[in-house]
Amino acid sequence: MLINRSQRTAVQLMSAEGEGEAPAGRAASSAAVVAAAGLLSAHRVFEQGEAERTRRALDSTEASVIAILEGMHELRVAIGDVKE
Repeated sequence: MLINRSQRTAVQLMSAEGEGEAPAGRAASSAAVVAAAGLLSAHRVFEQGEAERTRRALDSTEASVIAILEGMHELRVAIGDVKE
């Protein structure tokens, strides 16, 4: 239950203050919370021997990790460390 609450809070933070799309840093930070919760969930269902649910949780977690990396890249572009 704590995992689901963490994920919901992270999603709410992504679109806080009525903004359209969340700034890259905030979106990546929120994705990190979702990824952490997802990985804990995947581990929990793995321990219960549920391979298919583990797979689904890992798929979701991988999507969050991709969002983190994209957000980090956007911030690097914004500060001029890398080019688009």
